[in-house]
Amino acid sequence: METHRAIRTAARTYSGRPRSSLHHHRRTRMFASISHWHPRHLLGAWIAYWIFVVLVGLGPAIPLIWRISRAGGHGVITGGAADGAITFAITSGASAWTRSLSYGALTLLLVVPPILLWVAWAAARPRRVV
Repeated sequence: METHRAIRTAARTYSGRPRSSLHHHRRTRMFASISHWHPRHLLGAWIAYWIFVVLVGLGPAIPLIWRISRAGGHGVITGGAADGAITFAITSGASAWTRSLSYGALTLLLVVPPILLWVAWAAARPRRVV
């Protein structure tokens, strides 16, 4: 019995909580501060951002794409790159959707925010003493 008590006491932290609950607390708290992120969290944030950008950019076109891609759906989906811009067009009956974005704007939209997030993450990380 005394051995079990010693093990339980050793597993407790300064706060008196069992180690497993402290680990859970740290795990949920790390998303509140970017300084506690690991590289996988940074990559996950980038992927979430890119998915958000695609959904916002294609949001109005999603119902048209859905109608065209279903069995019996008719329409045209085109895309191309010319004259320094990327263009997408979707037509289905009387409905049409067109989007054009320059290479510079596309680069700024897809690259700059993740780089800024990386800079913030790198600046917030604790410094290692060598």
